[in-house]
Amino acid sequence: MKKIIALALCLVMMFSCFCACGNSDGGENTEQKTLKIGIQIGVGYAPIFIMQAQKFIDKYYGSEVNVEISQLDSGASVNEGLMSGTFDIGAMGLAPAISAIVAGVGCKIISNLNCQAHGLMTNKEEIKSLSDIKSGDKIALVKEGSFQHILLAMAAEKELGDAHALDNNIQAMSHVEGMAALESETVALHLTTSQFIAMERQNEKYHEIDIVKEIWPDDNTFLVAIAGTKLQQEDPELFDAVQKALSDSIDFINNDIDAAAEIVAENLQMTVEEAKENLSDGTTIFTPELKGVMQMADFMYEADFITTKINSIDELKFDSVVGN
Repeated sequence: MKKIIALALCLVMMFSCFCACGNSDGGENTEQKTLKIGIQIGVGYAPIFIMQAQKFIDKYYGSEVNVEISQLDSGASVNEGLMSGTFDIGAMGLAPAISAIVAGVGCKIISNLNCQAHGLMTNKEEIKSLSDIKSGDKIALVKEGSFQHILLAMAAEKELGDAHALDNNIQAMSHVEGMAALESETVALHLTTSQFIAMERQNEKYHEIDIVKEIWPDDNTFLVAIAGTKLQQEDPELFDAVQKALSDSIDFINNDIDAAAEIVAENLQMTVEEAKENLSDGTTIFTPELKGVMQMADFMYEADFITTKINSIDELKFDSVVGN
């Protein structure tokens, strides 16, 4: 009996020692993390979908991370989720990201996601420039304060001398609703991005007002991912893993468009062929490098979209993010 008890105690001690070694500081993370990400709808968010599907975060974090993605209707909605603590990461247009950062949400840009083509389409033959737009001509765009609103304001300042000259013409709608409204002539104009602008440019009933694509080149930043400084401070390993995973996801898109299209199609309820066409039509450039951020931040301050002047891009991005 004594031998049996001694053997049992020995086994218990061995098991305890094994567990202690497995949970030492030098070992892998063993507790599963959940990372909640808020995004909008569109192929531009492909890096987020791919990061989740390919489990790229796990590769760098050392254990499984449960990635939960919520698709919302606007960058402002994503910002609300960040402020409430619902999301750890938010992906959105550059303009609402800047607004969130200066508003004290406690976030900075963790990565560029892409650069995308934008355009202003109209169904009225008589509208050739912004000066032809009458008070009754409604302009569909996502929301006041959105990236598209800032582009409209930039164009209005350049052509009309007043950044807010067309604010009263804005009709807030999602990209999909805006397309339908332009088709039904409920609105006279629609300011949108790819994949929607690509489809509208193919419609012979519309023509484009060129000023928008002139003031914001297609290779300037559109979508970014922002993360809380709290994440970086409390779990720097996870922060680093997310940043590397986003870079891997962008490389994945650029190197294997077929596999990327399958993942995007599943998440956006479109065919693989549609997803592949949208990813490869030349209207979207996937890159982790920022471009044009300070140009937009300066304009937003000068045009009273934000009340805090940004003196350095370091106020908007983490040190490890490349670009300006």
